[in-house]
This record gives sequence, structure tokens and C-alpha cells, in this order.
Amino acid sequence: MSGVVLIAGCRSSEWQTEGIDRPTSTTAKVYTDDEAGIAESLTDHLSAVGSNLNEWAAPREEAACAARKIVQVMGVDRLLDLGYDPQKGRLRLQYSDEERTAVTNILAGCIDVAEGLLSLFSAYGKLGVTPAACLTRGIERQGLDRDFIVGVLTAKPPDPFAQDNQFGIAMSRLMIECLDGGADLLPIAPLSPFPQDVDLTTTTSGAGGGVAQTTTTAP
Repeated sequence: MSGVVLIAGCRSSEWQTEGIDRPTSTTAKVYTDDEAGIAESLTDHLSAVGSNLNEWAAPREEAACAARKIVQVMGVDRLLDLGYDPQKGRLRLQYSDEERTAVTNILAGCIDVAEGLLSLFSAYGKLGVTPAACLTRGIERQGLDRDFIVGVLTAKPPDPFAQDNQFGIAMSRLMIECLDGGADLLPIAPLSPFPQDVDLTTTTSGAGGGVAQTTTTAP
């Protein structure tokens, strides 16, 4: 389930949709274009994790809940008219405003977005349990989880500058509240020169014949 840079200015996680919008499974599964086939297609789509380790997918039972209700509310014919392809499973469709709201409500009601965000924030030691939990509680409390849900329907991350920067401002305040001045984030490790730049690295002796100075110039 995707789509988004989780924290503005924090490079620790992303919620991506590319992996599930373009599945790489070697098993060719064929879905029928009836109610059962579309529900199964949606379930697989929403619960599938792509190749990016910074992705999170809904548990299958939550995905099945959303899929079943989407098919019931939207109807098979309408989903197909909107261009839904059971073999691809993309939810990025040209909904009406009312339909987009309805599908968003279904996804938010069936899928525990906060739990998914918590796993992304804390995975691989990016954030400690306490600051990660603080962030996810704040996101849920302020209703920002719906912005992430909308990303599933648009295949885009939440826009921090939309609606007078509401999302960006809210996330920034949560970061100030939950993160210890940036100390909770992983440090940025110094990078070695790129392999193609090694030949451009030169070493010269200092005037005192002691410490060497190394400089690297870009091509």
C-alpha cells in the first residue's frame, strides 16, 4: 500500500505504491471480472508488498474487508467502467468526488493505517518505539491517516503544501512534539567517493611534511 513520504524532511521511510501498482510476482494469477474476481484482485492488491523494504501492506483480512465493501458500494459494472483492471489491481481511477470519499471511508474503516505507519517508522531501527508511537498516535488523532489513504487512490504521496500547507504544518508540529530535536533520527553517514571519481582524488603533503590533504573534484 503506498504512496508517500512519511515525514516532511525526514528521509527515514516512504510509503510507496509502485511495487503493488506494477506487481513483479512470477506467478501469473488470472482474475475474473465478476464480483468474486474483482474482490480477490483488490484483496491481493491491497495486501501485496512490493520489492521496496520500506513498504507496508495491510493484513489480508483487513484488505479483504476493504475489497468486499468497495465492490458492494461501487458495483462491478461501475468499477469496470472507471477502468479497473482486475489483472493490474490499480485503484487510481477517475472517481467522482462522492465515489472518492466513499472509497476513502471504506479503506479508512477497514485498514489500520496507524499500525502500518508505526511499523514503517520503527522498522530497521529508523526510529525508537516511543517516538514512532508518538508520531502514529498524533497522525491518527489529527486525522492525517486519511491523507495517506488518499495516496492509495492517487498513487501519490500526501502533498504537504495542499490546503494552505495543512498536512505539512501538522506533520512538522508532530515531529517537534515527538522527536528529540532530530536526535531520534539515524545519523547521516559520510559517503565514500563514487567509484568513477577515485581517479580524481589527489593527495598532497602539507607544508610541514606531516598531515596529508585529500581533495576530490567533480568531473
